[in-house]
Amino acid sequence: MKCDSASDTYSTASKPADSAELTTAERAGRPLPGAASSRRTSWTTARRIVRTSRSRRRPASSSPHSSDTAAAPVRSASSPSIQSPIYHGPRRIYEWCPKIQARGWPRTAACVNAPLMFVEQALTCPEMPQRYSDDEMREILRRAIEAGADSGEFEHDDLVAAAAEVGIDPGAVDRAARELHEEQEALEGVLAKQRKKRRSFFKSVATMAVINAFLFAVDVMTGGGATWFYWPLLGTSLMLAMSAIKVLPPMSEDTRRELVATERGRIARRRAREARRLEKEADRRARKARRGRRSSVESAFESAVEEGVTALLGAVANQIARVTSSPDGGHERAPSEFHRYVAGQKDERAPRAADSRAPKKAEPDHSSAGPELRVAVDQAANEVVEEELQESRESREERK
Repeated sequence: MKCDSASDTYSTASKPADSAELTTAERAGRPLPGAASSRRTSWTTARRIVRTSRSRRRPASSSPHSSDTAAAPVRSASSPSIQSPIYHGPRRIYEWCPKIQARGWPRTAACVNAPLMFVEQALTCPEMPQRYSDDEMREILRRAIEAGADSGEFEHDDLVAAAAEVGIDPGAVDRAARELHEEQEALEGVLAKQRKKRRSFFKSVATMAVINAFLFAVDVMTGGGATWFYWPLLGTSLMLAMSAIKVLPPMSEDTRRELVATERGRIARRRAREARRLEKEADRRARKARRGRRSSVESAFESAVEEGVTALLGAVANQIARVTSSPDGGHERAPSEFHRYVAGQKDERAPRAADSRAPKKAEPDHSSAGPELRVAVDQAANEVVEEELQESRESREERK
């Protein structure tokens, strides 16, 4: 944790070259003679350094050692001042420990002041963000939800927003909510089955009690010396005891999880069957609609072809009648079988047109419309075929 603060500054001036100018307190702060290194400096020297540095900051009148203070040479304003190693601000130890060593102070003084430095850093620096484990986070969220449960139920959008604030994907929230709903539904199914089994057990107990009471009454009323009612009583009691062992004890957590997993699989299979059934029903309805459209197109095409063939046959019959008539303007020949067939077709078409309430059209004169009629029939047939092809293409697109 990095802490930058405007603390007291320390002088970087090295100690004076002339050792005679050093005061008694400064000499006391040097390492002891014969010490292999500053690490071997005793704690007594460190405490003496602290006491001496404190006495230097006192006024001359209140100092208990006024003679030593007066004997010390007076420094000029230009001479560098050696400050006490006592910690005065939130500075790191590796920033000011070398400066103390450069002035001749032992490293023990830095070790004495190190705890003060870390305490002040902890008090002055901004707090680090506190971290929580998964269990702690779940417990905190559970308690927060319980505390705010008085406001009512939470919506799904509120849950997604709360998860987004802690960096959870909304898709993961949806999946978790779906899984929770499935687990709750499966658990409700398991508990419902358990309640049903218990109700059946108690009904069996009541039934067996009535039967055994009846047998006891029969045994008592008949008499005979030897009692026999307890034999069926033992049998029914054994069966009820075996059923009670399965039904009455509460489910363990492992058994509950297994039953919930089994129930979830059963619910998933049931939903899959329902989805397949609905899909088949929709497909059957679509095929029925397509067959209805196809039958209407086929009926229209058949009626158009029949009308065209009838018109063509009528034109041929008129042409034949013109050819076979006598040239001197006498009476025509008797109608042949072909003429009677054409007349019958015309008679059949007349009631059908009346039933369909179609507007009556004038009978065309086929005597002078031979090739033109055939062209019109061909065009009508082509239009019907094109309409059927268009509808088949539309049905294929709908199926895709």
